Amino acid sequence: MHGDRSGGGGVGSGALARGDSEQREFGDRAAGTPDGRGQGAGTRRHRAPAAPGSRQREQGTRAPGAGHAARLLLRARPGGRWRSSPHTGPRKQSRRRKRGARAALGVHRRGSRMEPNVRFWITERQSFIQRFLQWTELLDPTNLVVSIEKIEKSRQLLLTNEDASIRDLEDQRIKEAWKRSLSTVHPDNSKLIPVPLRPAALLPFTAPMIFFSMMSVKSLKSLILPQMSFYTYTTAFNIVNGNASYNRRLYESLLLGTGVIASSSFFGLFPRLLQMRLHNVLLKKALPIIILTHISAMNVVAARSLEPIRGIEVMDKEGNVMGYSRKAGTKAVKDTAASRVVLFGTSAFIPEVFSHFFVRHVPAPAEGTAPRVSNAKPRTQFFRQYPWSLWTFKLSCTVLVMGLMVPVSFSIFPQIERIQCSELEKEIQSATEETELFYNRGV
Repeated sequence: MHGDRSGGGGVGSGALARGDSEQREFGDRAAGTPDGRGQGAGTRRHRAPAAPGSRQREQGTRAPGAGHAARLLLRARPGGRWRSSPHTGPRKQSRRRKRGARAALGVHRRGSRMEPNVRFWITERQSFIQRFLQWTELLDPTNLVVSIEKIEKSRQLLLTNEDASIRDLEDQRIKEAWKRSLSTVHPDNSKLIPVPLRPAALLPFTAPMIFFSMMSVKSLKSLILPQMSFYTYTTAFNIVNGNASYNRRLYESLLLGTGVIASSSFFGLFPRLLQMRLHNVLLKKALPIIILTHISAMNVVAARSLEPIRGIEVMDKEGNVMGYSRKAGTKAVKDTAASRVVLFGTSAFIPEVFSHFFVRHVPAPAEGTAPRVSNAKPRTQFFRQYPWSLWTFKLSCTVLVMGLMVPVSFSIFPQIERIQCSELEKEIQSATEETELFYNRGV
């Protein structure tokens, strides 16, 4: 285990627990280059032929016992550049000029050790059904209590088995490693996601908040706590699980989150004043659903407003970052906001419809002797006498519907989305010959 950490691409549990800001990926430091970019097999073809004496010295470094990362460390200069030779052909010179142009645009390579989560979502081009089944496993509540040591071992296994696929059902270890990695580690910065803000925690935290937010109340004070709690959690969830590839400071996230929480709570509570004065039953029931749906979408747009402003990383299929795109950031935020509309709109609408029919068809008390025409009065008295029956039914319905809609909303769009290069900025188009690029949409 200790040997793997020094040369196999892993990190210690201490660095993982601290969330080291200097660590870009789990396998970067192990690649042996001071700038944090590994020089793997994907970049060896760019190394110019060395002198015979140096080749003999390199062969000497390949003695048994010398790890892959150690050999790379001996070959690479500080800064991650290979030793060059004056005997360079025109093809290699053109490649160097092209790499120099990319460096001027801020383009860099992640090396052969691509972030495992990014590699998975790029290579596993899944359909909606496949993504839905995948998310049902990633939303397993046991992913909230998995230890850091187990996550670290899973990452080690994925880094040492770069060809591992989620379809390798014969190897249960690889399947479990993918499950732990995808559900607990952020694909942009390779840091652990806090336990309360992991995707598996969304259902147990937000389902009770939605239930209390949709309850019929006579005073606005009883709505303040559920509304504040709901928008505080969703704001933190959107910021943490959004795209983290751009430069963002801690105080910016705190100030942005505070403003989004305050504005979302205000716009969520203010229309409820109108609801108390309405006499139309249908409008009185529909207004809270409309408010919750719209504010949830605007919460995503506001919490992740820095992504369209500063741009997010776009990469090719090998993980080579081609630049920062504002257009990709805008598309990522719009798609995520649309998925929140589906999630919270459906989760609030269906329980209200079911509870409405449940109230109409609930049997009247046995001792009631009123005629069938006036059955509404005994039913009203029944729920006044036993209000827990309707609350229990509505809460159960909310949990069941939301339990289905969470994986559905996460599966509408891929985690790593594709975008045509022609839709991006001209600077990015000139830096690559690829027709399509990839970016992290976020959750």
